[in-house]
Amino acid sequence: MDLNTNKALEQLLVAGLLCNDSSVKEKEGQWTIEGDPTEGALVVAAQKAGFERGELEQKLPRKDAIPFESEHQYMATLHEGERRVIYLKGSVEAVLERSESMLLPDGETGRLDTDGINKQVEQMAGEGLRVLAFGMAEAEDLNSIDHDNMRSGLVFIGLQGMIDPPRKEAVEAVKLCQQAGIDVKMITGDHAATASAIASQIGLEGTRENANSRPSPERNYSRSRTGSWRRSPREQPYSPG
Repeated sequence: MDLNTNKALEQLLVAGLLCNDSSVKEKEGQWTIEGDPTEGALVVAAQKAGFERGELEQKLPRKDAIPFESEHQYMATLHEGERRVIYLKGSVEAVLERSESMLLPDGETGRLDTDGINKQVEQMAGEGLRVLAFGMAEAEDLNSIDHDNMRSGLVFIGLQGMIDPPRKEAVEAVKLCQQAGIDVKMITGDHAATASAIASQIGLEGTRENANSRPSPERNYSRSRTGSWRRSPREQPYSPG
């Protein structure tokens, strides 16, 4: 896609780069992530698309931030440039429930297509991708932000998905445990469809019949070898059009 003709995709990558506390640095010929690997993947995606973080941070310096909390399921940052803007990233549920419209490829806003977004989430999660959603809002009168500012009024930008494939050693370990009669459980904070795809990859048999269909990325899902699930508390870019 051409970023010059798809403003939603452009803003999606910018949001992933600026609403972010991690970095990617080269050390002795090797690229390493300093911080959270998921955030690092967002940085890499933006840089591969041609964005330079330093330049963006000069144009849109951060004025304030709301760090991620499991209770709220999102992180938000306030930036000041030609206009003040809030970028927010988090679980699909957290972003959608705060959004009133969506950003279209031409840069205009349109009706929020919740059904279409959720369908895309299911498709991405079913491929084993960890899915994050992104939103934005104008903030002309704000010098700081808090959770009250995030309750509504967002423009949904899009989704980004990243893969975290299971290691070969994990697959072998699961197989050995099963052969020994050990009850294997998988603990993950991913969407139920993502968890199901990863479970299949590591050799855990069963179905998602008892899974919550809309888990947040900061939940645990424990799965037994018989295919049952239980929930316990914890913690390819897509844009409309």
